[in-house]
Amino acid sequence: MPLTFTTLRPEAVGLFMPPSLPGSGEVHVWPFSLDVPSAVHEQYAAFLSQAEQARAGRFRFPADRRHYVAAHGCLRAILSQYCPSEPQSLVLESMPSGKPRLVCDGRPADIDFNLTHSHGRGAVVVACDRAVGIDLEKLRTEVDCRRLAERYFSAHEQSVVLSATEERLPEMFFRHWVGKEAYLKGTGVGLRMPLDQCEVFLSEDRERAVIRRQGSTIPSEAWMVQYLSLEAEWIGCVAARGDGWTVRVCSDPGLRG
Repeated sequence: MPLTFTTLRPEAVGLFMPPSLPGSGEVHVWPFSLDVPSAVHEQYAAFLSQAEQARAGRFRFPADRRHYVAAHGCLRAILSQYCPSEPQSLVLESMPSGKPRLVCDGRPADIDFNLTHSHGRGAVVVACDRAVGIDLEKLRTEVDCRRLAERYFSAHEQSVVLSATEERLPEMFFRHWVGKEAYLKGTGVGLRMPLDQCEVFLSEDRERAVIRRQGSTIPSEAWMVQYLSLEAEWIGCVAARGDGWTVRVCSDPGLRG
């Protein structure tokens, strides 16, 4: 069943939180809508730090500003369930890699998290025993998949993507793209690593993948990808170090945006 992207009300998030932190071999995924009612938007805006509020104010278009506030406000609402602090009191700092981390009681929290948002939808992934990343993209017909694959993908990836039928080409391209993005976000490397230096190897059913950095022969450096169950026009995935982990979706099906 596809994930439901609903409005997570700030005061209600904790009601639907799993009873404990992610266990060993488990990652939590929170999907949510960025198109929230005005009252929820105001609550989320109050959660943001001064730096986040300043960044929100620099967006040129109101819709982009509202989506930024919703994404980062919802992130804080979710993280507050894993740390005994109010959302507005949470301390988020950048690690040397540039990836943000949560600080509780003056020391880094024992969780790793990542945020993604695109075209009115967002999701947060949280784990305790491994680094994680998440990415979400809407399939768009205006994207020149062949040109981008030839420019940014490895020879192996190009052979897989470019051999797809015209009908399947966008899906195959974006499965590789979100896998790379989730991996790069999870490691904190971002676009400082050329996209063709991390390769996506899809499973036969295309529900999972292995990602390896070119030239690496160390098994511990391999990352696994789990694709999320989404509507037909969306592709999303979680990337995490190692294998043997599963995704647990955390949301309230009774909430509607």
